[in-house]
Amino acid sequence: MTGPTANIGVEGYRGFSLAIAEINAEGGALGRPLQPVMLDDAADPGLCLEAARELIGKGITIIVLHTTSGAAAGALPYLLEQDALVLTRTVSDPSWVGFDDSFLRFVGSTELFGSTLGGFARAMGKQNLGIIIDQRNSSYADSMTRGLLAAAPELSLMGERRVGQAMAHDELAAWALELGSDAVFAVLAGLDAAKLAQALERVGFTGQLYLSPWSQDQNLLAYAGRLASRIFLPSTFNPDDNNPRYLVFKEKHRELYAEAPVMSGVFGYEIGRFLAQGINRARSDRPGAVKAAIVAISRFEGLQYAFSLDSNGDAAMEALVITIRNGAYAPARALP
Repeated sequence: MTGPTANIGVEGYRGFSLAIAEINAEGGALGRPLQPVMLDDAADPGLCLEAARELIGKGITIIVLHTTSGAAAGALPYLLEQDALVLTRTVSDPSWVGFDDSFLRFVGSTELFGSTLGGFARAMGKQNLGIIIDQRNSSYADSMTRGLLAAAPELSLMGERRVGQAMAHDELAAWALELGSDAVFAVLAGLDAAKLAQALERVGFTGQLYLSPWSQDQNLLAYAGRLASRIFLPSTFNPDDNNPRYLVFKEKHRELYAEAPVMSGVFGYEIGRFLAQGINRARSDRPGAVKAAIVAISRFEGLQYAFSLDSNGDAAMEALVITIRNGAYAPARALP
């Protein structure tokens, strides 16, 4: 809820809260209202672990990690040793895939996002790449980078910079320009990505800026500046989707928050709905029973598309490439 990735938590909690309000208005789960307990991990793995310990200490055994892969890595080893069920719609690090455990992932692997972006870079004829990574989310960034480079082996990696909280966006832009690359791949939160985009425009960078799904928020929309039309990122969220379920949610979100939802808000809503569905199907709030009920559900109807989980509780999804057009997110076209 605070820190460099507050966009994920704040906007996700908006969607989650909307889902909980609807569920309670419909009679709740098992005939009782759901009451969420929210703690802030500030995108820090140590604080995420502290929050997890506090929740378990309070007897709360169903936990949603609506956070980054880097922060979640601090809490997951502890949580998987507890009698608890952990669900996520955002932790996409492939390190947690393929295990029969109590961690259910309603999200595709980070390598999927990387390979989607790599295929787009190939279609756009890109040859030289510079990489900028926020090392506070390095596991997420590294797996996505692997997917990108594997899908676009002809890309020459010109250089890589790893940055932290005190990143100098103008200096990073000057470094990227000096590399002579025709594309920059940056794994940053939305506001930092927007600041980098503005800095790249100031130094005269004429290439494209590739981002991770982490950046897809209102900050990027509001502050990307003139480089916005040259920004591309992979996503499993389509802001122009015409699914009636999404359109109803979009209107409710506008009424409550005076703006359209972004990826994190949609995912927060969906994870709340999926959780309540599992509790009601299990007729129990015991973690093991809820897990079994969720895994047994053959089809989850999201706001935009349907998908299922495998026996390990991992989702398989397809991603698309999103850009910014006329101040809004829109599907991109791979035209050189």
